[in-house]
Amino acid sequence: MRLSNLRLSWNIFFVFLFVIVLCVVVVGEFALHSLHDSYLDAQKDGLRSIAQLARRDVGMTPADPALIVQQIAADAGARITIVLPDGRVVADSEENPARMENHANRSEVQAALRGRVEPAIRFSHTLNTDMLYLAVPLEQGGKVIAVVRAARPLSEIQQRETAVRLTLWRGCILGALIAALVSLYLAKRISRPIERIRRAAERYAAGDYSNRIYMTRPPEYVELAKSMNRMAREMDRRLHEITRQRNERDAILAGMREGLLAVDRDERIVLINPAAGEMLGITPADAVGHLVQETLRNPELQRFVTHALAAESNAADEILLHWPGGKMVLAASSPLKNGDGAHAGLLLVLNDVTRLRRLENLRREFVANVSHELRTPITSIKGFIETLRDGALSDPEAGPRFLEIIARQADRLNAIIEDLLALSRIEREAERHAIELFPCELKPLLEHTILQFAPQADAREMKLELECPEKLSVRANAQLLEQAVSNLIDNAIKYSQPGKSVRVAAEAGEHVSIRVIDEGVGIPAEHLPRIFERFYRVDPARSREAGGTGLGLAIVKHIVQAHGGRIDVESKPGIGSTFTIVI
Repeated sequence: MRLSNLRLSWNIFFVFLFVIVLCVVVVGEFALHSLHDSYLDAQKDGLRSIAQLARRDVGMTPADPALIVQQIAADAGARITIVLPDGRVVADSEENPARMENHANRSEVQAALRGRVEPAIRFSHTLNTDMLYLAVPLEQGGKVIAVVRAARPLSEIQQRETAVRLTLWRGCILGALIAALVSLYLAKRISRPIERIRRAAERYAAGDYSNRIYMTRPPEYVELAKSMNRMAREMDRRLHEITRQRNERDAILAGMREGLLAVDRDERIVLINPAAGEMLGITPADAVGHLVQETLRNPELQRFVTHALAAESNAADEILLHWPGGKMVLAASSPLKNGDGAHAGLLLVLNDVTRLRRLENLRREFVANVSHELRTPITSIKGFIETLRDGALSDPEAGPRFLEIIARQADRLNAIIEDLLALSRIEREAERHAIELFPCELKPLLEHTILQFAPQADAREMKLELECPEKLSVRANAQLLEQAVSNLIDNAIKYSQPGKSVRVAAEAGEHVSIRVIDEGVGIPAEHLPRIFERFYRVDPARSREAGGTGLGLAIVKHIVQAHGGRIDVESKPGIGSTFTIVI
């Protein structure tokens, strides 16, 4: 197992153990080497003394040298050899000189012949062991006549060294074991605070900054713990600040009705709010990090982003989004700068102007329709007045007829103006929530409304029927609700053939519904989405002949909306129509 994979305490322990073992080995080897040198020096000194004693005895005694060296060797416990200058051995305490080889090439002999004492260690083939040799010259008359050599085997030194080495290594092993235990204890003690700091750092990394580290010693760990605690408090403060800012930003972006996109210089989306995702038909989370070309499905918008990034200036344009649903958006861009002021991307703001453009179109159409509707009776009135001025006034037949036409056109003009004023009043009061609603019984209101149209229905031989439960009540403005039902009944009578019936039915469920059912000419399906628009006519010629202003259904729609309800229509040409008010 590698040390890098071990815990800190074991790393420290093994490092300490390695250092201790290394120190023990180095010190032991050094001690053994010193002991070896000390033993060797002692042996050399002893051999020098023995050799000098043997030289003295040999030089002073005329007896046989062999007897002298044997006696000295026995007393000194060393091997004594006498060698002539030519290398021949004349006496030896351990071996017959005759069988011994010439010693002229021995280093210690050569040194002695030169007047020096140089010990030598060499393997002795005679005694079959390593020996320490030391030779001294024997001089007579200032001339070296022989060399006295003393020798001892090194086995004694080796035995002593082995015994000392064994004792030393036993002590080293015992000391190493004690040191290892102490090292383990110290390692645990050193690593325990670090382990506490590590666990605290893991909690900080997991986002838990509530934990605090408390230490009393050593000073370095105390300062480290204080630094970690300060870091935790600062990170907690900054995290809360970042979270608060992010939540504020997300709340602002989510609450914006405008779409917002941030694009980097590589045309990758880095930010998009929900409004922009809804406008563009994409999921904001899936769009972030992707290229504009991959995400935005509108080539015109892609080109706008590319040109705005290249221009590095503000730009604006209206872009039609064909999907989803077809929207007109006003795209406005401004360059983004980084902290160094360098161009970093583009900020794109999208405003949905679909409703505004539709309202502008409706306003233009409304102005055109009003102008057209008012021009017709005014032109007719003006034309007949000119005719009367030219002499028709004195015509007993044409004069009264022309005046009757002028009166009808004036009544029509007045009806249009009154409907416009009524529609404007209803819209204004609905916007200000000024329309007051009160509980009212529905059956009496419908009966009173139907009664008003009885003469008109009798004139066309039509039947008016009512189906309404007793005590059915609804919270409404009785006058406006009566006006809405009146407009529907009036249309049902006008656009039905004589002899048909018009039925008014009310019922209660989750909501209160009032249906006006006729058996008239019906309305083609392609006209149904627009029949509640101002001045919209399915058949303009027939509508004008019937005396309609083109505002009746628009008034009905706004009255129902002011009550918080809706109006639906079902119709089939030649069969009839059903208008349903749901409140």
